[in-house]
Amino acid sequence: MKRLVSRHPFASFVILTYFITTSFAILTRLMLNGAIPATPIVPSLAPFGPSIAGLLLTGFIYGRSGLRDLFLRLNPARMGWRWPIACLLLPPILLLAAVAIHSLYGGSTPPSNWFTWPNFFTGAIWGAFLGAGLTEEFGWRGFALPHLQLRHSALVSGLLIGLVWALWHYPHRLLGLGPPIDASELISYVVAIIAMSVVYASVFNSTNGSLVAVMLLHGANNGSWKFVLKDLFPGIDLGGDVVENLLVGVLWIAVALILVIVFGPEDLSNKPRQVVEDISHATDPEAQKKAEQ
Repeated sequence: MKRLVSRHPFASFVILTYFITTSFAILTRLMLNGAIPATPIVPSLAPFGPSIAGLLLTGFIYGRSGLRDLFLRLNPARMGWRWPIACLLLPPILLLAAVAIHSLYGGSTPPSNWFTWPNFFTGAIWGAFLGAGLTEEFGWRGFALPHLQLRHSALVSGLLIGLVWALWHYPHRLLGLGPPIDASELISYVVAIIAMSVVYASVFNSTNGSLVAVMLLHGANNGSWKFVLKDLFPGIDLGGDVVENLLVGVLWIAVALILVIVFGPEDLSNKPRQVVEDISHATDPEAQKKAEQ
């Protein structure tokens, strides 16, 4: 089993992530139907699927040394002082640009009131480390991306993770735990997330594999929808989910294309792409024992 998982780490990660998330979603559905006793913690655990899978597989394949290396990616010194600012500002800037473009072409005109930047940064950091960061990034960028980049370019790796990442959000909706799935909304959402994933891969590689950087970017992206659309422009309508996804997605695609043109598809960075260390010890018990000593 260990040898099989070590030879196919990304496939193993995808299967385990979907299994964990879908299992918690099914349990939630059963609780709502009264089939099993309600346990509040179960619905809260579903978003942790990617991180749980990433941590479990890291420990299973590499042992304590692998987990230690993974947690070392939380060291802020990896990314310097400029990257936190860039990661926090990029998502709201793109969303503000989407609002401006929508208004320019006949959309609703935003009111003039302004939201407080401290509130945004608080929300972004909260969303990063207690939201999307802890629940997802140990998996998507902590485990999956370095393994994919061992055999594929950063661009291909980002595209593959983006597809899996986007579709991962939908099992609970298939179980009736959210609004019905509309095909056009699904397609536009997948396109937007894939573009984001390419940019996230570039940030990860550019910051020496910093999980803090991608956590901040993820948290800022989630937080900006609330603070830009609800606090900065309350009541603004970007035309529904499909138009929102396409409008914002096009901007993320533009950023991704710029990164590909500037840095090239292999690394998406001026630094070598981040990969796992030689994984041959994962299938060699003697080598693994030496690695853990």
